[in-house]
Amino acid sequence: MALPPNRPKKTIETPRNYFIWGPTMNGKSFLASEFPNPVIFNTDGNAAQIETPSVDLKNERDPKTGAIKTTVVEQMLELIKDLEKGGHGFETVVIDVIDDLVTLIEQAICEENSVDYVGDVPYGKGWGLRKTFITSIVVRLKALPMNVIYISRYAT
Repeated sequence: MALPPNRPKKTIETPRNYFIWGPTMNGKSFLASEFPNPVIFNTDGNAAQIETPSVDLKNERDPKTGAIKTTVVEQMLELIKDLEKGGHGFETVVIDVIDDLVTLIEQAICEENSVDYVGDVPYGKGWGLRKTFITSIVVRLKALPMNVIYISRYAT
């Protein structure tokens, strides 16, 4: 590895990662849908209210047993892999809502480990898994050559 030349380099002028938060039903998703060529990864079922292409995220369950058969983490990593391949025409990915995505990750960890609370997984493993999954998703999203919008609900 070599040092770069000692001269200014061209910078990226426009931010690509955004965080939109506000009260429920206050136009956050609508605002995000105004970005160029968006796809929404939706957790709250509100994507049906706008025309933007979307994917519903949830821990998919086996209809017979009720057990999780595909976790939201597996779904997100597969969707990100599809975005990384390119050729899809999307310029913006919207995570609507990030709060629910974190809750779904925690739910999958709890069920996988037969506990009620992430902190109940021995030796801090639950919190470690939670951090690893969230960090992995966010780092891969940030590396995409597109806008990434995280939507969150404003809590009072």
